[in-house]
Amino acid sequence: MITAQPGNTSVGASITPAVTVTARDAAGITVYNYSLPITMAIGNNPGTGTIGGTVTVAAVHGVCYV
Repeated sequence: MITAQPGNTSVGASITPAVTVTARDAAGITVYNYSLPITMAIGNNPGTGTIGGTVTVAAVHGVCYV
């Protein structure tokens, strides 16, 4: 689950704040022992923007920052 959305970002700048993804169980509780990689991608890109950098990150205590 995405738990922090990025703000507006200028061309060529890093996305801040970082997108935060949290592993949660069916009850919505954070799975703190989750440490597998999480991959994110743009599903719909109506403009000409691109994303660069790391898109697969290992979660630490159920949370990763992409």
